Amino acid sequence: MEHVAHNERIDQRIDLAGQSILLEDFLSEPTRYRRMFELAKATQGHARCMCVSGGRRLQIRLREGLYHLAVWPGDALSHHRRCTFRTRAEAESGRKGYAKGAIIEKPDGTVDISADIPLKVRVEARNGPVERSEDPKGGGQTRAKVGMLGLLHSLWERAGLNEWRPRWTRDWWRCRRELINLDGNVNGESVEDVMYCVPAWRESERVGIERGWARFRARLEAPGDFRFRGIVIGELKSMELSKYSFKVKLKHHMHPFFVDKAVVERAERSAPPAAAQRDNPSAHVIVIMVVEVSRSGTLRGVDLSLMLTSRHYIPADSSYEMQMADALVDAGRMFTKPLRYDGAAEFPDFRIQDQEGECVVEVWGMMGNPAYFGEVERPFR
Repeated sequence: MEHVAHNERIDQRIDLAGQSILLEDFLSEPTRYRRMFELAKATQGHARCMCVSGGRRLQIRLREGLYHLAVWPGDALSHHRRCTFRTRAEAESGRKGYAKGAIIEKPDGTVDISADIPLKVRVEARNGPVERSEDPKGGGQTRAKVGMLGLLHSLWERAGLNEWRPRWTRDWWRCRRELINLDGNVNGESVEDVMYCVPAWRESERVGIERGWARFRARLEAPGDFRFRGIVIGELKSMELSKYSFKVKLKHHMHPFFVDKAVVERAERSAPPAAAQRDNPSAHVIVIMVVEVSRSGTLRGVDLSLMLTSRHYIPADSSYEMQMADALVDAGRMFTKPLRYDGAAEFPDFRIQDQEGECVVEVWGMMGNPAYFGEVERPFR
């Protein structure tokens, strides 16, 4: 893809108690600015995005020793139209395809998600894979609850991981840093308690990583009338088929999960592109899994969904979209990948955000197939 000049890009500067830094510098090296964040949080209670004259307030959050920024509740549209905090709020999204109560945005910036994933079941209940909701996925109807893929899309979107800006860099460490920056609940349980997002392995952080995993697992093993489940998010390393189940391994994580063949086969049927790209070194396949501890002490995955992402962790619905995402990054473009969640809404494959007017990218990967061409042509009629 040819490199071209694009108009009206803005330098995203953040003010921290009178000290100015570039947003992209903070995203690249968050620990470098720890003292500035501590001072701003202690003296002002917030940061300021300087995309417009006078700036707009930003929330400062602290998660696992790292500071994060979030738009001030209800203020996104006051930012510059090219500002990351505004474009994220205005992006097309499958989150609108749910019934009232499935995703509740609160005035303080927290969110309550009603998922079709039981996170605790009575001890006497039958063990086995989760039965997924039969809520409709299209036809103008809305789902009453958020499915597994919808939950992963929600987390990815809130983290801004479906977006790209020039000069950004992204690896799993950066992805996780943004994913854990979520205040709220899933099925009434605190996200911090029920979700384990696999940390990027660093030998120097072994003690902290092992402590975090032990804390997550301890909740699953708590005695009582209920058997607790948790949500694990990580990057797929391998799936090895044994006689009765798959042994699923995640990158950066030493503990395997055992998942029934039926659960894995269902996940692969739901996401053929992700299943097909498992061994592609240029792809990243993200796993979201509901886990519990079995009576024998092994970690069982009772539900699982897969999501294909590009070299830079941009979600893709096909290998062709994955290639396009990489090409847009290499060309230095500013863009967003709209996420459908559990629905069947028709969004552009990518929306370009660094030029005037409407500009979308549609990836047509099966030009010799008349039926396919009819489907992709329909939104433009």
